[in-house]
Amino acid sequence: MTSPSEAALPRVEFMQAERIVFSANRLRAITTCTLAVMVGALGVWAMFDHPISGVILLTVAAGVIMVSLPKAVSPRSIYVQLDSSGFEVASPRDKDRVRWHDVAQIRRGFYNDRPVIEIQYVDELATLRRIHDRYNAPLDEIFATLNEWRARHGR
Repeated sequence: MTSPSEAALPRVEFMQAERIVFSANRLRAITTCTLAVMVGALGVWAMFDHPISGVILLTVAAGVIMVSLPKAVSPRSIYVQLDSSGFEVASPRDKDRVRWHDVAQIRRGFYNDRPVIEIQYVDELATLRRIHDRYNAPLDEIFATLNEWRARHGR
């Protein structure tokens, strides 16, 4: 049972004196895998009457499971980690380390009609970095924490 004061703390994976980590939210990946298994079961059932439709459904379900399973099994491979020198945004395929002094602006934005956090670099030639809403804390909380840490540790 958590006390009201504990409930008000940020929902982060762990917090040390000079480091905060927001890890991936597994609920969406687990839900997607469950729905894909259901579509796969429908594909098996459809194979008896309509073999081509059944194979298509099984192929789609397998593809969706292959994409979602790594997130469901290992959410710690997707995270945003803040420390005194900057922050790191990691996905299963890559990691991007950004130093606070390289950040010109942190702002809210939209990408494909979904809210994101946009990181504008000091170097105009650098690509815009986006942080999507897929972590264990609301995007507004991550945005506020990023701005707070940038003000504290940035220029």
